[in-house]
Amino acid sequence: MLINNKVVFRFNEDSIGIVFLEYRLGKINIKKVKTITTENLLNGNFSTEENVDFTRIYLKKNKMLGKKAIAILSVDGIITRLVQVPSMGKKDLMSFIRNNINEYFTVNMGEYYYDYKIVEIEKDKGKKFNVLLVVIPKIKLKDVCNFLQSSGVTIERITIYPDCIADLFEYREEENIAILDFTRNKAIVTILEGDKIFLHSSSHIELPEGIDKDYEELLDNVGYFLNFYSSRHFGDRVHKIYLLGEEVEDEKLSTLINGQFDIPVERGIRSIVKKIGYSSDIDIDKFGDVLGCNLNLKEIYNKNIDFNKVINGHWEKLDNKRLLASTISILVLITVGWILFSNYYINIQLTKYNTEKLDKQIKRLELVNKEYHTLKNREKEYKEKERVVNTIKEDEFNYMYYLEQLKKGLPSNILVNSIYVDKEKIDLIVSINNSTLDKVKLVVAINNMGIFQHIEIDSIKLDNTETEGKFTLKIK
Repeated sequence: MLINNKVVFRFNEDSIGIVFLEYRLGKINIKKVKTITTENLLNGNFSTEENVDFTRIYLKKNKMLGKKAIAILSVDGIITRLVQVPSMGKKDLMSFIRNNINEYFTVNMGEYYYDYKIVEIEKDKGKKFNVLLVVIPKIKLKDVCNFLQSSGVTIERITIYPDCIADLFEYREEENIAILDFTRNKAIVTILEGDKIFLHSSSHIELPEGIDKDYEELLDNVGYFLNFYSSRHFGDRVHKIYLLGEEVEDEKLSTLINGQFDIPVERGIRSIVKKIGYSSDIDIDKFGDVLGCNLNLKEIYNKNIDFNKVINGHWEKLDNKRLLASTISILVLITVGWILFSNYYINIQLTKYNTEKLDKQIKRLELVNKEYHTLKNREKEYKEKERVVNTIKEDEFNYMYYLEQLKKGLPSNILVNSIYVDKEKIDLIVSINNSTLDKVKLVVAINNMGIFQHIEIDSIKLDNTETEGKFTLKIK
């Protein structure tokens, strides 16, 4: 019987999970689980000598050194975004995303790695791609790679938790669902809309303990995201909630969720994974992401989320840059040498001639030329001002009215960075002080003015990292 073994590492902010898998008769068997806890994660680093030594010894003891390994990341700093782009070829899409990645994220992309995959093809209004974009801080991804390479495994793939969970529920019956995963004092909420990740959030929360557990904080957390989904879908709700993790056996929690939100709740994933995975002595409901990342689903353009390929490609480019830098340095030295020699030769030749009168004439001509360009620039400015004044008179459009309305109607804590007004629309760019609620209030304030067509929020980050808002306000 052909049996294959694999290791899955689960990287959380305060732990590293090590999961041993066995592939038998087309099914995944979760054989063994080990966790390195926060006590050993010095300064939040995974690749400490202590962690690596422990992992190597543990892998060797279980005869797993050199085996293929998948890493699932669920750490702070990961940002996902779903964007829609025109359909295009594989290479064109890669180039398009590379050239436009800075437009989709407000972080400094010099400090992040990015990857993407096509999650859906829409054909309703022309063929378009729905693309999942993911960015990860470089310092964290390098730390993970150093840990894996030093631990003696062969890296097969580095992916993220929400993508694994989405793959696990690929063949579900319900269209739109919410997955609630409570583990190690973290509440992980993922909402799937068809094949797309509509929302993913990971927040620290104290899970209740004892006989009389108080779930009020947890329910408030869940309710916030369910209400957000409903508000974006004209009151529609998700069709089912799946409960995973440490609280999966708590019937009281599932009853409370069902009663408060009137949405069916299913505890665990056994109905989903009965044909793909099993375990004889391990609670499989706590390992949905592990099973999801091993399904090998068919991806569009065969492109999935794999930061191992991203970082390897980066290092190859870095080597090329180093080679190029060395070549440039040599050429610069040669060029500087020729310049120094040329200057030396010219200075020797100039001593043979008296150029004082010629130098004075050149300086006078330079002053005349400078004055001429100054006058030409002023002439252009006056003509442009005259053109603008004439345009305003001809338009018979009261620009100041709309500027005054914006000044009165915008919240006082909003800073306007840029504004452009014409007869049909106003382009507005404002600064937001890292507040999700401020962006929502801003949209409400604009709609309440009653002089612009109604606007909606296309996307919003729920972790209070909003810094800017861009709006095109169409005048009624």
